[in-house]
Amino acid sequence: MVKGTRTAYLQPQQPQGTRRYPPSALGAVSEDTVGIALMHGSGGMAAVARPMIDLGFDLYARRVGTMRVVPIQVKARASLENMQGYRYFNYLLAAKDLQRDPSGFLMFGYVPWRRPEPFQTVLAIPIPYFVRHCSRVVEDGVEYFAFR
Repeated sequence: MVKGTRTAYLQPQQPQGTRRYPPSALGAVSEDTVGIALMHGSGGMAAVARPMIDLGFDLYARRVGTMRVVPIQVKARASLENMQGYRYFNYLLAAKDLQRDPSGFLMFGYVPWRRPEPFQTVLAIPIPYFVRHCSRVVEDGVEYFAFR
């Protein structure tokens, strides 16, 4: 007969304070999450790779059995904005940081630090469509794409 038992909770405990992680950590977590989601969601029909040389893209996706490669830029936020009860994604992307490959995609995702888990929704936008339709703002002489 067991007199004492201990319970291990698999869910992470909520931290008491707000943690500050460097932006590079958020980028690495979101890139890995998007890559895993692409491979898992494709049912084994996609391969995802990281570039050996940084040319502005975070991932390269390829359908297995073909030579077509789709470059992907991943952008993520750890917090969402609130407005009248709705939560929305607010991101300023410097125009100089956007690689304008006609076959590339931008993937925007939400990665909450308080409870790290894969986000349920990823917005995948073709880069040419994003450039044509996204509003632009200029702050301190720098042009940004304002994705809201």
